[in-house]
Amino acid sequence: MSFKNEYRIVKTNRRKINPTLIVGAVIVLLVCFAVMAVLGAFSGKGEDVSSLAPVSSAVNAITLASSEESSSEASTSSVTTSAPSTTSSKVQTSSVASVKPSTSSKASSVTTSSAPQIEANVPNGDWRLVIANKQYPLPESYKINVTYLPNGYRLDSRIVDAYNSMIAGAKEDGITLKIISGFRTYQGQTTLFNNKVNKYLNQGYSREKAKELAAQYVAPPGTSEHLTGLAVDLISTNWYNYNSDLNSGFEKTKEFEWLYNNCAEYGFVLRYPKDKEVITGYSYEPWHYRYVGIEAAKEIMSNKICLEEYVERFN
Repeated sequence: MSFKNEYRIVKTNRRKINPTLIVGAVIVLLVCFAVMAVLGAFSGKGEDVSSLAPVSSAVNAITLASSEESSSEASTSSVTTSAPSTTSSKVQTSSVASVKPSTSSKASSVTTSSAPQIEANVPNGDWRLVIANKQYPLPESYKINVTYLPNGYRLDSRIVDAYNSMIAGAKEDGITLKIISGFRTYQGQTTLFNNKVNKYLNQGYSREKAKELAAQYVAPPGTSEHLTGLAVDLISTNWYNYNSDLNSGFEKTKEFEWLYNNCAEYGFVLRYPKDKEVITGYSYEPWHYRYVGIEAAKEIMSNKICLEEYVERFN
């Protein structure tokens, strides 16, 4: 073999180096130096610079490409694979930011579920007409000032004088009234309701049916007027000598007759009349009386309406 032919073979086997690739590698190296300077600055501040790692990988890949073009293509693929680590960090930040509105929304729902509800329960801001029923339940946070009666029951402090006057007026007419319920706490009402539900459960009713039946006689928590401190349950002193529970038979007593004819003079009304169950949501309770103020009481009793109707008609 001649020297010329041998030279051609060596020249043919030599790999060609792309000038453009070399220029690119130089530029990347310059960028790399700049990045290293930045890294030094960040390191001095103790910052996390792990997100810049893909740049270092890219530099290494392109350096290898200067010796072989095929490695250049592989290095491009390597950069593409590394990039998502930076993108992943952005996605995580975005998801954290999206959590903030939900916290704000929750705080907003708490605000709107309490204050506006109390406004809806108090027509024209008159505390004497506060509504507490299944349509307008009072929140557990509803608070009033109460006064203890000598027998241990409690009432809204603002109606104690009216209540005492009514009891005294009845006694002057030879009627002795016995209070068996006044103000109840939210927790106390919950206990009473659950006890009634359990009574029906023991009789074989399903829980859903037991709650439905219990709600006809005992108000679910938040829907009882006893939570307002403006309601009293009154019976004759010997009622439980002949009855095991409250029932509509109380309307046949002289105590009921007196209450029905005179309660309005003291600002009280028969709260749950027998023909208003659909409106009030409760069965007839001849023992349950509610303070609304003398003017409203006279309107309600003389027109044989319930509190809901009065509020709608006169307010």
